[in-house]
Amino acid sequence: MTTRAKTGKILIPRIFVPLGYTLFEILLALGIVAVLFGVTIPMLLNSFGTSESENVVTGIEKAVLEAHRSAEENGKTLRFQILEGGLNGGSAISSVELPKGWKLQIKRFNENRFRKPEKFDFWEFNTLGICDPLELRILHGNESIILRFDPLTSLILPDDQ
Repeated sequence: MTTRAKTGKILIPRIFVPLGYTLFEILLALGIVAVLFGVTIPMLLNSFGTSESENVVTGIEKAVLEAHRSAEENGKTLRFQILEGGLNGGSAISSVELPKGWKLQIKRFNENRFRKPEKFDFWEFNTLGICDPLELRILHGNESIILRFDPLTSLILPDDQ
C-alpha cells in the first residue's frame, strides 16, 4: 500500500541492493583457491620430476647413439669417460651431465653388481660402432633407472630381454 505525502507524491518503497561483497564471501573464495592450490601444486611438482628423469634418459640415449654413428662414419674409435656425474665425451662427442644430486653407476658384462665409476672407467665405441656391453644405473633419491645397451646397435634394450 502506498501513501501520499503532504506534497501529493506517491512514495515507493526502496529495495536494498548491495554494492560489493562481504568480508565473509571474500574469505570463503580465498579459502577455496588455497585448497585448490594445495592439491594441484604437489601434483605439478611430481610431474616435473618425471619429465626430468625422461630428459636424463633421452640425453644419455642421444649421446650414445651419436657416438655409435660417429665412430662408424669416421672410422675412429671414440669413448666416453664414465663419471659419477655423467658421461664425458671430450671434444669428439657430446657429453652428458646429470642434474645436481643424481648419480651414475655402472655394471660391465663380467661384473655381478653395480658400482661407482672409477677414475679410468671408459665406454668405448670401435670403428664398426660396436660398444662395450654395459649397464648404467641412474640414481636420484629413491628413484633408480637401469639402462641396458645393445653392443651392436647402442640402443637401449627393453627390460624383458
